[in-house]
Amino acid sequence: MSIEPMAWRWIFLSSAWAIAVPFGSAVGIHLHRLRPLFFGEVMGLAITWLLVGIFTGINAHKLRL
Repeated sequence: MSIEPMAWRWIFLSSAWAIAVPFGSAVGIHLHRLRPLFFGEVMGLAITWLLVGIFTGINAHKLRL
């Protein structure tokens, strides 16, 4: 099987960003409002990257199969 027919799956693999960035931003904004420190923004970014990694890994595993 050639790789081109499966290339459309990359769109679903990239959709992890569409889910993780708004969620992580919302968490970061909420934490920043509770305590106006840089910590809230850092935690929001950490959650964003964690979710991007998890969703990308899950989708990449499905793409490989």
